[in-house]
Amino acid sequence: MRTVQVTTPTGHTITVLARMHIYDIIRMYPDEFPSDGHPFIVCTVNNELTSLSEKVGVNCTLVPYSVATTDGAECYRRSLIFALGKVWSELFPQDSLQISHSQGHSYYLYVDNSSKNLQMEDIKTTDICAHGPKEDANHDVCITNASSMFFSNDKHITEEIVTNLRQELNLLIKANRPISSNIPMNANDLETALESVSDYNSVALLKSLNEVRVMTVRCDDYVQIYHTPLAPVTGLLKYYDLHTYKDGFVISFPSKRSPTELIPFKPNELLHDVYSEYTQWIRVLKVRTIGHLNNLCYKGMIKSFIQICETMQNKKLAELCDVIANNREYLQQYQKATRAANYTLGMSLRIDGDSGVNSRSIKIDSKTMSQELVDARVSTSSTGTSDSEVEPGMLTSAEVSNCYAPVSNIEDKEIKVVFISGPSSSGKTTFAKKLAYNLKVMGREPLIISLDNYFVDREKTPLAEDGSYDFEHVNALDLDLFNDHLEALISGKKILSPIFDFRTGTRKQFTIEMIMPFRGIIIIEGIHALNPLLSRRIPLPNKILVFIAPFTAINMDDRMRISSRDCRLIRRIVRDNNFRGFTAEKTIELLKNLRVGEDRWIYPHQHRADIMFNTALDYELCVLNTHAYPLLCEIKPDSSAYKEARQLIALLEKVASINSEFVPKFSLLREFIGGSGMPDKD
Repeated sequence: MRTVQVTTPTGHTITVLARMHIYDIIRMYPDEFPSDGHPFIVCTVNNELTSLSEKVGVNCTLVPYSVATTDGAECYRRSLIFALGKVWSELFPQDSLQISHSQGHSYYLYVDNSSKNLQMEDIKTTDICAHGPKEDANHDVCITNASSMFFSNDKHITEEIVTNLRQELNLLIKANRPISSNIPMNANDLETALESVSDYNSVALLKSLNEVRVMTVRCDDYVQIYHTPLAPVTGLLKYYDLHTYKDGFVISFPSKRSPTELIPFKPNELLHDVYSEYTQWIRVLKVRTIGHLNNLCYKGMIKSFIQICETMQNKKLAELCDVIANNREYLQQYQKATRAANYTLGMSLRIDGDSGVNSRSIKIDSKTMSQELVDARVSTSSTGTSDSEVEPGMLTSAEVSNCYAPVSNIEDKEIKVVFISGPSSSGKTTFAKKLAYNLKVMGREPLIISLDNYFVDREKTPLAEDGSYDFEHVNALDLDLFNDHLEALISGKKILSPIFDFRTGTRKQFTIEMIMPFRGIIIIEGIHALNPLLSRRIPLPNKILVFIAPFTAINMDDRMRISSRDCRLIRRIVRDNNFRGFTAEKTIELLKNLRVGEDRWIYPHQHRADIMFNTALDYELCVLNTHAYPLLCEIKPDSSAYKEARQLIALLEKVASINSEFVPKFSLLREFIGGSGMPDKD
């Protein structure tokens, strides 16, 4: 019988039978695959992420990963969603379960049955260009009741439903059923299987692929389109929890640091609001998944969709400027109004999507509804971390109290400083410029201050664990000088801003004279902008904190989300190649340190934001695909970046490509693909 040579993590080579399951190889040679005390859940074969349920057919290097690794933890989460989908399909085959977004170590899911009536061939130009509910805030909302549904199209998730899901999921895990990945299947047979469990968005993706033979993942009779390797058996998925939340529910899972301990769910109302708004919006446009987006590209209708996406983002930017112009008293009113509008839009979508349900109607006044059903913004204390659980980069409660005890005594309540933070490749530079132009239109005089000029001299920079300079540490900035200058500016005093020379690692001898102009407003963007240490002397009424990121609302299909991190990485690969001459390989190799910095200095302060702004443009993957795909294909199998590259390639292979010429010159996306109409200097 034919054999293959397998190189193990110990450096040894073993001979095994060809077509042998990977998990059987690991069981037969435990000494060749040292464990970290946690079960293996996924592996790489020749540096490509692979399920343990697959077979080896060629000579290879095999490296398994446990749930205590980044790849293992991600596999665990996706496998849990797959198992949950199987249980859901058995309990509620007529209801379409959708994955939405992550909140910490949890995913939010909800039911969207209106996708049943959305067939790809029904998307028309009129759907893209004209839609939506009446703008009159006083119009009545008609809600339809039907058996087993809270609204006409969407099932309201109750505690009883969650209890049933938990019981059935526990049984599935206890049964230790096999999960088979990368199994070929006829496309027509797969379409029938997906429709039988109401996975209509997966059907849309399947049709857009235009393939006869499709790779799938299955457990018993339950089958889905294959996207990424999953756990080999359900018995590995023991640790999870389910909670009702809003109209849906969340599934929580452990972190890689503690694979057997669940991370408590901490809701972030602002984050949920952003995703809720954009989810409702793409439902109106009938472009909910990559399959629907691909269809627009194939039918030559993508230009209209691009303009709508850009208009939506500009509208949200104008709304942010309204908040700034009307001071903080307007902020909570704006948030309540936004939630009320989303709720009303959601109701209208559920009604419009109903097709002949025999039921009675109830009228609810939307103004009263917005007062009673819209939650107040969650306080920072409810989403914070106790002092005993302080993560790196976070402050204790005592330090936070000091940060919010300003030294300045500013009499007026006008917002004078806008702090903008967000992870890498969120579009902070272009966002700050566009915000400045919008504020100028409203009669304010923007003054943009670069945090880069406030670095301490290199020899004073904190050191990382490996002894190198940690330039992302908050103490790499001269916080005292920065706060002195900020306080002086908003008090009407002149400052001499330093200029940092990155070549020498010191400040230059000359400075820049600055003074706050009449009706001036300072804009500060950087990874530490939401850290209270940077604004501790500025009274709360005089500042507003903005967190931006591409919160991608379009999913791959019903239960495969496109993460914000993947979207940002693709943006960064394209930008680094265009403006820094980096290969995709180099960008990916820098990824680990970059994400460590984000997890330490950015996300712990995310909940402090007053506004969360979505910089995602729902068409952008089609444009970025044209640039990123060939760059990723250049990475060789022996590169440390190959594994990440193959995952991004698998994502982009399902996305249609479009020409960059369709992107407006003043689009935020131009920051990454080039050709921006934004002036470098004013």
